[in-house]
Amino acid sequence: MGEINNTGPGGNDEKE
Repeated sequence: MGEINNTGPGGNDEKE
């Protein structure tokens, strides 16, 4: 878990 990656509109994925 670390920086947040925004994937697409309204798609927030946390980078592990």
